[in-house]
Amino acid sequence: MFKYAHMPWVMQRLWTAPVWPDGVFRGRSGVRPIAPMTTNVPENSRWGAVVVAVFAGMIAASHLGKLPPSLPMLRAELGLDLVFGGWVVSVFGATGAALGLAAGSLADRIGHRRLTMIGLGLLAAGSAVGGLTDTGAMLLVSRFAEGFGFLAVAVA
Repeated sequence: MFKYAHMPWVMQRLWTAPVWPDGVFRGRSGVRPIAPMTTNVPENSRWGAVVVAVFAGMIAASHLGKLPPSLPMLRAELGLDLVFGGWVVSVFGATGAALGLAAGSLADRIGHRRLTMIGLGLLAAGSAVGGLTDTGAMLLVSRFAEGFGFLAVAVA
């Protein structure tokens, strides 16, 4: 042990750990690891589903930050006061906080793929309604629909 005195004790234990005659490191207890680690990628990967999932996440994430920069213009054009503008911005996050558990349960009941498609449809419908509205109440409803659509995509 003196020839390894320059190493910390943890390094000494790792450096001098026993390797059994078959070449397998078993540690000091002599117990072989349960299963070897593998890095094999399955040959039947569904890359189309992976691409759809990535783009769905990108579309959903684009809805997070689209309203705050445009809020001053929306307030001026729709005649919203500051409190109502705050509600329009925060209903997106409040939807996620209030309905997150319900969305997870719904995903288990109807299926994750189906909930992702429903969520993307809600995001698109909410954006279309929000873009065409001329009242603050409809803008609030559209943001609620977008919030639940985002939550559905994020959970599924």
